[in-house]
Order: sequence, then structure tokens, then C-alpha cells
Amino acid sequence: MCRLAGKVLGTAACERQPHNCCGCAAAAVHMHLGGHFASPLRSPTLIGGLWASAAAAQRSMPLCISVLHAQVCFACVEEGEFKLAQLCGLNIIVNADDLDEVSEFYQRRGHFDQLMSLMESGLGLERAHMGIFTELGILYAKFKPDKLMEHLKLFGKRLNIPRLIRVCEEQGHWKELVHLYIQYDEYDNAAHCMIAHSPVAWEHVTFKDVVIKVSNVDVYYKGIRFYLQEHPELLADVMKAMEVRLDHARVVLMFRKDGALPLIKDYLLNVQKTNILEVNEAVNELLIDEEDFEGLRSSITTHDNF
Repeated sequence: MCRLAGKVLGTAACERQPHNCCGCAAAAVHMHLGGHFASPLRSPTLIGGLWASAAAAQRSMPLCISVLHAQVCFACVEEGEFKLAQLCGLNIIVNADDLDEVSEFYQRRGHFDQLMSLMESGLGLERAHMGIFTELGILYAKFKPDKLMEHLKLFGKRLNIPRLIRVCEEQGHWKELVHLYIQYDEYDNAAHCMIAHSPVAWEHVTFKDVVIKVSNVDVYYKGIRFYLQEHPELLADVMKAMEVRLDHARVVLMFRKDGALPLIKDYLLNVQKTNILEVNEAVNELLIDEEDFEGLRSSITTHDNF
């Protein structure tokens, strides 16, 4: 164990490779930073010397280089040298186990823009992993929500979707949450979210595509009720999309209670071919109210279950 490394970095860092001098090199660079960056002078010579030391350390002890990068990165952040910090940070965030530590270090100091810049630069790295894409999405959700949806669409296959779902729920990004639910094949949750947060999350075409894929049949009727109350002009269209999945007798009962049977006349006429009692009776009632006796005669002749 090197006493200098143990003093500066703590014993854990040097114990990783007890037979090399990685801890010593990291400690030396850290002390170099601590001794000079506190000075108001930040000369090119100083910076060049620092990176020469880092390069030499990297060539001689690659197994522990992440410790060195972390020490240099964090010291640069403390001194506001964010370009240098990013150069080191890119070598750290490619290790999934170290990514959270870097993110927390920046965030505790309020350097959110600089952290997002680091993650954005990391997207193009050869060793870029899911954690980088996910962490940037989380940062966008918290600090730059206007960039969140584009990020989700561009990198949907490289994201930890369950983690982003939790963050979007916490931050109230309902439209983005619907997108994530659909990406994750959670169609029931997507439909519920659009209904519950319709001013920002609902889109008619998207809802039609989602509702026919839900597993819980009750979502159909909740969707119908939602359209009846908020978008009656689109009710016929959404019911046409759900037609083959609906219990037609249940639909008739629902609209009869609300006194809204005329709103679904086209739907009733379209499903009357099933010759269901409740549907036939509802159609005949509407035809009588409209005094359409020719239509009533045709209905009774063709559909005898009433």
C-alpha cells in the first residue's frame, strides 16, 4: 500500500491494484491540481503539465486509470474548468458503475447544463451504453423538458424505459409518459394516462391505435365514457375502431342510461347484423322516434330478435 495514495485517495482506490503505483499517480495529479488550481493563475503550461502527467499514468497503469480520471474530473469541476472536466468525464461515464457518481457530483454542485453537455458528448462514444442515454433522458426530464420527447424518439431502443417512466411520472411529463408506455407495450397504462391527463396527453389517432391493444376490457368502456364527455364529435370514429371488441348489449345499456342513444345510431346500425336483442330494440326505438317507418319495417323484417 502506498501511503501517499492512501492519504490522498483513501485505501480502497489503491487496494484495487496493490502491486502497481496507480494510486501514487492519481494522488500526484490530485495534489498537483489542489496545489495550483486554487491559484488565480491557470496557465497553458500548468494545464499541459497536468495532462502530460495523466497521459503518462494512463500508459503505465491502465487497470486503475478510472480512479485517476475521476480525481482529475472532480477537481476540475470544483475549479470551474468544465472543458477539462469533460475530457476526463468521458473516460468515466463509459463505465456504467461510475456513471451515477459523476452525475451526482455535478448535480450536488448545481452544474446541470455542464452535466448535460457531458452526457450529450458521451452519446457518440464507441463505448456508449444504455446508462448514458437513460441518464441524459432523466436530466432532460428534470431540467430541459423541451428536449425530452425528441430524445425519447431518437434513442428509444437504447433507454432503460422503466426508469424513465418513473421519472416522467414524478415530473408530470404526461405526453412523454404515454410515449414510453407505448414503447414498452403497456397499452392499458397509456390509455389511462391519456384519459387522466387529456389536456396535454390525449391525441385521437394515438388513442385509437392504443385502445384496440389494451388487455383490460374495462378500458374500452372508460374510453367511450371519456369521448362521450369530452369529445362527442369523435365518438363514432373511436367506437368504430373498437367495434369488434365491444359487448354491444353493454354499450346499449350505457347509452340508454345517459339518454344518448342517438349519438351512436351509426354504430348500432353497423352492429345490428349480430341480431342482438338489445341492439335491435335500440335501433327500432330510434327509428320510431324519427318516424322512419320504412326503416323500421326493414329492421323488423331483417332482424327478428326483439
